[in-house]
Amino acid sequence: GAFSDRANAEERVQQIEKLGIDAFIDVV
Repeated sequence: GAFSDRANAEERVQQIEKLGIDAFIDVV
């Protein structure tokens, strides 16, 4: 549902912040 989607998005953002822009490009 929307709640789990939001949680997943927040986890992804945290991973991106750890790994950097290269990870962001890789995810997208």
